Amino acid sequence: MDSQLFADKHFKQFIDTLNLKGITQFDYFVNWGKVFKNITPIEKELNLLNTAIGKEDIETALFDILKTYPKTIKTVPTLLAIRDKSVEVLIDSTAFIYKNFDFNLKEVTDEKIGCGLKSMLTIPSHN
Repeated sequence: MDSQLFADKHFKQFIDTLNLKGITQFDYFVNWGKVFKNITPIEKELNLLNTAIGKEDIETALFDILKTYPKTIKTVPTLLAIRDKSVEVLIDSTAFIYKNFDFNLKEVTDEKIGCGLKSMLTIPSHN
């Protein structure tokens, strides 16, 4: 039997049974109504952040967006799936030094980014 045909048949079976009661329903793990309600007020800011996707230096692109459009900072808690509008960020893992970062900032500066936002949003390199 052709493997693509076999895969198509299984995919169709999967889609056709999503409406059955039980764990297979798309909303079993996620309250999508709540997700969309929480996303709507920050939709424009999320779209601004999306412009960084595909950039050669995504980190610099993100911080340029945060500095140019400070309202985008309020999207961070939602993207990190946290409820608090401020968070303690570990900035020195050897001395266990934490700093508080407030996502209600009206202005994003290099100094405020240095307070821990950059370390929180930066992907660690494992060289």
